[in-house]
Amino acid sequence: MRKTVIYLLVLGIVLAVVCPASAADRSLELERLHQQIRSRSMSVRVLAAKNITTSGIQDPQLFATINQQLRQRFNRRQTEKHYVDEMAWLCKALASSGNSDYAVTLKTIARLSESYKLRKYARQSLELIPDYAQQNQIINRSARGYLSLNTQEVRWANMIQSDNVKLKRDGAKKIIRAGTLNEELFDIINAELMANYIINTADDEHIDTMAWLCKALAASGLTKYRTSLSEIYQTTDNTKLKEHAEKALNALSAGY
Repeated sequence: MRKTVIYLLVLGIVLAVVCPASAADRSLELERLHQQIRSRSMSVRVLAAKNITTSGIQDPQLFATINQQLRQRFNRRQTEKHYVDEMAWLCKALASSGNSDYAVTLKTIARLSESYKLRKYARQSLELIPDYAQQNQIINRSARGYLSLNTQEVRWANMIQSDNVKLKRDGAKKIIRAGTLNEELFDIINAELMANYIINTADDEHIDTMAWLCKALAASGLTKYRTSLSEIYQTTDNTKLKEHAEKALNALSAGY
Protein backbone atom coordinates (compact mmCIF):
# COMPACT_ATOMS: atom_id res chain seq x y z
CA MET A 1 0.00 0.00 0.00
CA ARG A 2 2.78 2.41 0.97
CA LYS A 3 4.66 1.67 -2.27
CA THR A 4 1.50 2.41 -4.25
CA VAL A 5 1.04 5.77 -2.53
CA ILE A 6 4.68 6.71 -3.14
CA TYR A 7 4.36 5.65 -6.79
CA LEU A 8 1.26 7.80 -7.28
CA LEU A 9 2.96 10.80 -5.69
CA VAL A 10 6.00 10.42 -7.92
CA LEU A 11 3.79 9.93 -10.97
CA GLY A 12 1.93 13.14 -10.14
CA ILE A 13 5.18 15.09 -9.92
CA VAL A 14 6.41 13.64 -13.22
CA LEU A 15 3.15 14.50 -14.98
CA ALA A 16 3.26 18.04 -13.60
CA VAL A 17 6.74 18.51 -15.05
CA VAL A 18 6.24 16.72 -18.35
CA CYS A 19 2.72 18.04 -18.99
CA PRO A 20 2.62 21.51 -17.46
CA ALA A 21 -0.35 22.58 -19.58
CA SER A 22 -2.57 19.89 -18.06
CA ALA A 23 -1.09 20.06 -14.57
CA ALA A 24 -2.37 23.53 -13.79
CA ASP A 25 -6.01 24.59 -13.80
CA ARG A 26 -7.90 27.53 -12.34
CA SER A 27 -9.42 25.82 -9.30
CA LEU A 28 -7.08 27.49 -6.80
CA GLU A 29 -7.45 30.86 -8.51
CA LEU A 30 -11.24 30.56 -8.46
CA GLU A 31 -11.28 29.50 -4.83
CA ARG A 32 -9.18 32.53 -3.92
CA LEU A 33 -11.41 34.91 -5.88
CA HIS A 34 -14.55 33.46 -4.30
CA GLN A 35 -13.07 34.08 -0.87
CA GLN A 36 -11.87 37.58 -1.75
CA ILE A 37 -15.13 38.73 -3.29
CA ARG A 38 -16.89 37.71 -0.04
CA SER A 39 -14.23 39.24 2.20
CA ARG A 40 -15.15 41.66 4.97
CA SER A 41 -12.40 43.95 3.70
CA MET A 42 -13.47 46.43 1.03
CA SER A 43 -9.92 46.71 -0.32
CA VAL A 44 -9.74 42.93 -0.76
CA ARG A 45 -13.08 42.87 -2.58
CA VAL A 46 -11.97 45.68 -4.89
CA LEU A 47 -8.70 43.89 -5.65
CA ALA A 48 -10.63 40.75 -6.53
CA ALA A 49 -12.93 42.72 -8.84
CA LYS A 50 -9.95 44.33 -10.59
CA ASN A 51 -8.28 40.93 -11.11
CA ILE A 52 -11.49 39.41 -12.45
CA THR A 53 -11.85 42.09 -15.15
CA THR A 54 -8.62 40.98 -16.87
CA SER A 55 -8.74 37.26 -16.10
CA GLY A 56 -11.00 35.83 -18.79
CA ILE A 57 -12.68 33.77 -16.07
CA GLN A 58 -16.09 32.36 -16.96
CA ASP A 59 -17.25 30.84 -13.70
CA PRO A 60 -21.06 31.16 -13.38
CA GLN A 61 -21.07 30.89 -9.58
CA LEU A 62 -18.53 33.69 -9.16
CA PHE A 63 -20.51 36.09 -11.34
CA ALA A 64 -23.77 35.08 -9.68
CA THR A 65 -22.20 36.15 -6.36
CA ILE A 66 -21.09 39.49 -7.82
CA ASN A 67 -24.52 40.04 -9.33
CA GLN A 68 -26.19 39.33 -6.00
CA GLN A 69 -23.87 41.70 -4.14
CA LEU A 70 -24.56 44.49 -6.59
CA ARG A 71 -28.33 44.10 -6.49
CA GLN A 72 -28.37 44.03 -2.70
CA ARG A 73 -25.83 46.75 -1.97
CA PHE A 74 -25.62 49.25 -4.84
CA ASN A 75 -27.79 51.89 -3.13
CA ARG A 76 -26.26 51.70 0.34
CA ARG A 77 -23.90 54.38 1.63
CA GLN A 78 -23.90 56.22 -1.70
CA THR A 79 -22.31 59.29 -0.16
CA GLU A 80 -19.12 57.37 0.66
CA LYS A 81 -16.55 57.71 -2.13
CA HIS A 82 -14.77 54.40 -1.50
CA TYR A 83 -18.06 52.52 -1.36
CA VAL A 84 -19.12 53.94 -4.71
CA ASP A 85 -15.71 53.00 -6.14
CA GLU A 86 -16.22 49.42 -4.99
CA MET A 87 -19.64 49.23 -6.61
CA ALA A 88 -18.17 50.64 -9.84
CA TRP A 89 -15.49 47.93 -9.90
CA LEU A 90 -18.10 45.26 -9.22
CA CYS A 91 -20.08 46.58 -12.20
CA LYS A 92 -17.02 46.21 -14.41
CA ALA A 93 -16.28 42.76 -12.99
CA LEU A 94 -19.85 41.69 -13.74
CA ALA A 95 -19.55 42.99 -17.30
CA SER A 96 -16.33 40.99 -17.72
CA SER A 97 -18.43 37.82 -17.58
CA GLY A 98 -19.42 38.66 -21.16
CA ASN A 99 -22.88 37.39 -20.22
CA SER A 100 -25.68 39.57 -21.57
CA ASP A 101 -28.06 38.20 -18.90
CA TYR A 102 -26.38 40.57 -16.43
CA ALA A 103 -27.36 43.59 -18.52
CA VAL A 104 -30.56 43.77 -16.46
CA THR A 105 -28.62 44.42 -13.25
CA LEU A 106 -26.39 47.05 -14.85
CA LYS A 107 -29.40 48.80 -16.42
CA THR A 108 -31.12 48.84 -13.02
CA ILE A 109 -28.09 50.45 -11.37
CA ALA A 110 -27.70 52.93 -14.24
CA ARG A 111 -31.32 53.97 -13.74
CA LEU A 112 -31.84 53.80 -9.98
CA SER A 113 -28.53 54.49 -8.28
CA GLU A 114 -28.46 57.62 -6.14
CA SER A 115 -24.85 58.21 -7.20
CA TYR A 116 -24.23 59.97 -10.51
CA LYS A 117 -20.76 58.40 -10.66
CA LEU A 118 -22.10 54.88 -10.19
CA ARG A 119 -24.83 55.42 -12.78
CA LYS A 120 -22.12 56.49 -15.23
CA TYR A 121 -19.92 53.45 -14.54
CA ALA A 122 -22.89 51.10 -14.75
CA ARG A 123 -23.68 52.46 -18.23
CA GLN A 124 -20.05 52.11 -19.28
CA SER A 125 -19.91 48.54 -17.96
CA LEU A 126 -23.11 47.68 -19.81
CA GLU A 127 -21.52 48.76 -23.10
CA LEU A 128 -18.46 46.58 -22.37
CA ILE A 129 -20.31 43.25 -22.17
CA PRO A 130 -19.94 42.39 -25.90
CA ASP A 131 -16.26 43.37 -25.85
CA TYR A 132 -15.62 41.17 -22.84
CA ALA A 133 -17.44 38.25 -24.48
CA GLN A 134 -15.03 38.51 -27.41
CA GLN A 135 -11.99 38.93 -25.16
CA ASN A 136 -12.92 35.88 -23.10
CA GLN A 137 -12.98 33.78 -26.26
CA ILE A 138 -9.49 34.99 -27.15
CA ILE A 139 -8.03 34.45 -23.68
CA ASN A 140 -9.46 30.94 -23.35
CA ARG A 141 -8.41 29.58 -26.74
CA SER A 142 -6.81 26.16 -26.50
CA ALA A 143 -3.06 25.70 -26.89
CA ARG A 144 -1.89 26.17 -30.49
CA GLY A 145 1.36 24.32 -30.89
CA TYR A 146 3.08 25.69 -27.82
CA LEU A 147 5.89 23.48 -26.56
CA SER A 148 6.37 24.47 -22.93
CA LEU A 149 3.57 26.78 -21.80
CA ASN A 150 1.33 25.83 -18.90
CA THR A 151 -2.37 26.68 -19.00
CA GLN A 152 -1.88 30.11 -17.43
CA GLU A 153 0.94 30.96 -19.84
CA VAL A 154 -1.23 29.86 -22.78
CA ARG A 155 -3.82 32.44 -21.74
CA TRP A 156 -1.14 35.12 -21.53
CA ALA A 157 0.20 34.10 -24.95
CA ASN A 158 -3.32 34.36 -26.38
CA MET A 159 -3.60 37.88 -24.96
CA ILE A 160 -0.19 38.91 -26.32
CA GLN A 161 -1.07 37.66 -29.81
CA SER A 162 -4.47 39.32 -29.85
CA ASP A 163 -5.26 42.13 -32.28
CA ASN A 164 -6.76 43.98 -29.32
CA VAL A 165 -4.02 46.32 -28.07
CA LYS A 166 -5.58 46.67 -24.61
CA LEU A 167 -5.71 42.90 -24.20
CA LYS A 168 -2.13 42.65 -25.44
CA ARG A 169 -1.05 45.26 -22.88
CA ASP A 170 -2.90 43.51 -20.05
CA GLY A 171 -1.14 40.28 -21.00
CA ALA A 172 2.26 41.95 -20.77
CA LYS A 173 1.41 43.41 -17.36
CA LYS A 174 0.31 40.03 -16.04
CA ILE A 175 3.49 38.35 -17.28
CA ILE A 176 5.69 40.97 -15.62
CA ARG A 177 3.83 40.82 -12.32
CA ALA A 178 3.82 37.01 -12.26
CA GLY A 179 7.60 36.88 -12.67
CA THR A 180 7.41 33.98 -15.10
CA LEU A 181 10.67 32.94 -16.78
CA ASN A 182 9.37 30.85 -19.68
CA GLU A 183 11.56 31.69 -22.67
CA GLU A 184 8.98 30.49 -25.20
CA LEU A 185 6.54 33.06 -23.82
CA PHE A 186 9.10 35.85 -24.14
CA ASP A 187 9.85 34.76 -27.70
CA ILE A 188 6.16 35.29 -28.46
CA ILE A 189 6.33 38.76 -26.90
CA ASN A 190 9.43 39.57 -28.93
CA ALA A 191 7.79 38.46 -32.18
CA GLU A 192 4.67 40.53 -31.50
CA LEU A 193 6.71 43.58 -30.56
CA MET A 194 8.88 43.46 -33.67
CA ALA A 195 5.89 42.90 -35.93
CA ASN A 196 3.84 45.77 -34.49
CA TYR A 197 6.01 48.51 -33.04
CA ILE A 198 6.20 50.51 -36.29
CA ILE A 199 2.42 50.40 -36.76
CA ASN A 200 0.17 53.24 -35.54
CA THR A 201 3.03 55.20 -33.99
CA ALA A 202 0.69 58.18 -33.55
CA ASP A 203 -1.78 56.09 -31.50
CA ASP A 204 -1.09 56.60 -27.78
CA GLU A 205 -2.74 53.35 -26.72
CA HIS A 206 -0.77 51.35 -29.27
CA ILE A 207 2.51 52.96 -28.19
CA ASP A 208 1.70 52.34 -24.54
CA THR A 209 1.14 48.68 -25.35
CA MET A 210 4.45 48.45 -27.22
CA ALA A 211 6.15 50.08 -24.23
CA TRP A 212 4.76 47.36 -21.97
CA LEU A 213 6.06 44.69 -24.34
CA CYS A 214 9.49 46.31 -24.05
CA LYS A 215 9.19 46.18 -20.26
CA ALA A 216 8.24 42.50 -20.49
CA LEU A 217 11.37 41.71 -22.51
CA ALA A 218 13.44 43.53 -19.89
CA ALA A 219 11.77 41.44 -17.18
CA SER A 220 12.86 38.25 -18.97
CA GLY A 221 16.47 38.91 -18.05
CA LEU A 222 17.50 37.37 -21.38
CA THR A 223 20.20 39.36 -23.16
CA LYS A 224 19.28 37.91 -26.56
CA TYR A 225 16.44 40.46 -26.71
CA ARG A 226 18.91 43.35 -26.67
CA THR A 227 19.07 43.11 -30.48
CA SER A 228 15.34 43.75 -30.81
CA LEU A 229 15.29 46.55 -28.26
CA SER A 230 18.30 48.19 -29.87
CA GLU A 231 16.58 48.10 -33.26
CA ILE A 232 13.45 49.73 -31.81
CA TYR A 233 15.51 52.41 -30.08
CA GLN A 234 17.40 53.22 -33.28
CA THR A 235 14.47 53.17 -35.71
CA THR A 236 11.32 54.38 -33.96
CA ASP A 237 10.27 58.00 -34.41
CA ASN A 238 8.09 57.92 -31.31
CA THR A 239 9.78 59.58 -28.34
CA LYS A 240 7.92 57.58 -25.69
CA LEU A 241 8.63 54.23 -27.31
CA LYS A 242 12.28 55.18 -27.82
CA GLU A 243 12.53 56.02 -24.12
CA HIS A 244 11.03 52.71 -23.01
CA ALA A 245 13.14 50.71 -25.45
CA GLU A 246 16.23 52.41 -24.06
CA LYS A 247 15.20 51.69 -20.46
CA ALA A 248 14.55 48.03 -21.29
CA LEU A 249 17.85 47.81 -23.15
CA ASN A 250 19.72 49.30 -20.21
CA ALA A 251 17.98 46.93 -17.81
CA LEU A 252 19.11 43.93 -19.81
CA SER A 253 22.62 45.33 -20.19
CA ALA A 254 22.80 45.74 -16.43
CA GLY A 255 21.73 42.14 -15.90
CA TYR A 256 18.23 43.06 -14.73
